[in-house]
Amino acid sequence: MRTCRLFCTAVVSTLLALGCSRPEPGAPPVARREAVPEIFHGVSLQDPYRWMEKAENAAELERWMLAQGGYAQTLLAGLPGREAWYRRLLELYQEGTAVSSVTVRCGQLFYLETGAGESIARLVHRDASGAGRVLYEPAAGRESIANYSVSPDATTVAVNITENGSEYSVIRFIDVASTRLLDDRLWPVWGEFEAVWEPDSKGVYYVQMNRQALADPEVDDLLNTQVLRHRLGAHFESPVFMRTAQTAALLQPEAFPVVERPADGDWEVLFGLRAHPSVLVMARRAGSTEWTKLVDFDDGIRWAVAWRNTLYLLDQGIPSHSRILEIGLDQPEPSLASARVAYMGEQNISFMVVASDGVYLLVEDEGISRLLRLPHGGSSAEPLDMPQEGAISEFRGDAREEGVTFALEDWHSPKRHYRYTSSRGLEALSLGDAGGSTSGKFTVTRIHAVSADGTEIPVTVMHRDGLELDGARPTILQGYGAYGVTYRPFHDTARIAWLEAGGVYAYAHVRGGGLRGAAWHAAGSGRNKMNGVRDFIAAAEALVAAGYTDAAHLAAYGGSMGGILIGRAITERPEAFAAASIHVGLLNAMRFLEADNGSNQKAELGYTDDEQGFRTLLAQDPYHHLVPGRRYPSTLLTVGLHDRRVAPWMSAKFAARLAETSSHPLPMLLRVDHADGHGLLANREQRAARMADVFAFFMRVFERSD
Repeated sequence: MRTCRLFCTAVVSTLLALGCSRPEPGAPPVARREAVPEIFHGVSLQDPYRWMEKAENAAELERWMLAQGGYAQTLLAGLPGREAWYRRLLELYQEGTAVSSVTVRCGQLFYLETGAGESIARLVHRDASGAGRVLYEPAAGRESIANYSVSPDATTVAVNITENGSEYSVIRFIDVASTRLLDDRLWPVWGEFEAVWEPDSKGVYYVQMNRQALADPEVDDLLNTQVLRHRLGAHFESPVFMRTAQTAALLQPEAFPVVERPADGDWEVLFGLRAHPSVLVMARRAGSTEWTKLVDFDDGIRWAVAWRNTLYLLDQGIPSHSRILEIGLDQPEPSLASARVAYMGEQNISFMVVASDGVYLLVEDEGISRLLRLPHGGSSAEPLDMPQEGAISEFRGDAREEGVTFALEDWHSPKRHYRYTSSRGLEALSLGDAGGSTSGKFTVTRIHAVSADGTEIPVTVMHRDGLELDGARPTILQGYGAYGVTYRPFHDTARIAWLEAGGVYAYAHVRGGGLRGAAWHAAGSGRNKMNGVRDFIAAAEALVAAGYTDAAHLAAYGGSMGGILIGRAITERPEAFAAASIHVGLLNAMRFLEADNGSNQKAELGYTDDEQGFRTLLAQDPYHHLVPGRRYPSTLLTVGLHDRRVAPWMSAKFAARLAETSSHPLPMLLRVDHADGHGLLANREQRAARMADVFAFFMRVFERSD
């Protein structure tokens, strides 16, 4: 009862504390508690909100979350400056035309385009003459295009279509000549996985989610995914890789199988993927039913591509080196042991794509990108001239087409799209790239923090040119620290609005990311996960020491797997931050295996198979480090009800326990978007609304700290 009284008192006084201009909303409901005591390896844990995880309680959880979300929305809408933030953010988001996912096929261009003033991307086709037209326009307010792929002869496009921000998709097929939708439908498909075309353009391979989940909500539909072949116009699919007792020994349930048959090749190649920078590879001759494993996840191979009857492997198993290995599938017994070293360099090669004129290598140096081309059969790679220094994304190629396409951006300027071919060199693609251009000039500085173990941690800091650094500037420190993902120089629309207003924005390049290659990632994942948390705290201290801000004007920000980083930073050192916001965060590491897509995270987090594994997960679990009576930063949690990457109950459990335990007089809010998922497919209005809420929330907390 004491906890309830404290929480309700804090809720009733929230609007007065924040100085909101709107009438006080009713207090949100206090979450139901159930005693769930557990003892693991002598450690006693309490999990009073375990009920939120269970499928039979889904309706109750949704009602509670929507009530919390309604309360938060009313409060946030009344914050001073919130509407001004929204108007400026929407103006920036809708400025110019945004282009992504460019594909070249048979001299024609295909891409996703969001026009100036528009909300969501459409699929556009530009023929060899340069004439453009829309192939698919998503239904307004409901649909999004998650992915697409173009047939080798450029006559048909397979489009992954989703609804309400969910990444569940149905694959539909569009006849390019007539823009007509064909009758074929493939479902259920995770939106990330595009259809892979067969060489004759008459069929596709596709990854089907676990259909058992349609009848049983306790089944994780992202476990035991399978590969089927669909021929256009057919009313059935044929199996390619099915989950059986025989294949269980070849591929773990959480790994995703992706199959292709390279053009002019005699083999089908299966790539096993998971949420970790490593790949498994199997192959079989076309027509055979037996798969042979060539590469396992533990072999240190980061990526693989196929060209005709050749397999190229990106090997990062040697410290400080990357090399490209080549396996000829036609040799008597193809294997990793028989691979030829096609190229070796000291560069951090992070990715590669294959084209008809060679293998193109993406090299990263402290976040700055370069490209190399390795000709087929060659042993030396030539560097490609770049139009500017920056970061490369949307790096795409096809074994049947010459060259690659890519986008290039930096901290100041938005993406511009280019094509490179060995015959014509570098060409700018005139696709109207102009979204969110920087309206002012900003200073970008690299400082360094010293982490608890003495490791030097880079921190990128941005602010408006000429800004007086008075030691108390409103500052956001963002971090992620997982999967080897790097904060490379990139243009961010929301960040512009914050910098224009006189704020400081910083990125902590913590371990667990990939700024300095595979070793940097390994030093912050699994048993080393807490290194990244300590790095983030050190980055916060470095910003204060450098005179940018102080703890009363510093907010921690992150999301998804970065929820562990931000959640543990504010529970480990709550006094270092005035505020925090976590978007769709993974916040209960001890229970990630119970969530959809949970098993896919084992390679990054570890798992409780023994005492060491238990202690590893417990150490990185924000939920279990919330201590009653401690003053945590005022926190805004944001979540989409249709999220299938990170279970929404993760945010709900953390919100309930944070409200119960924190002694902070300012609010702990759960913002809920019932028409969004993980945020990857959110429209421009949704993005502007969420970031307006985050910025207005931070600013009001900072003002109350003065």
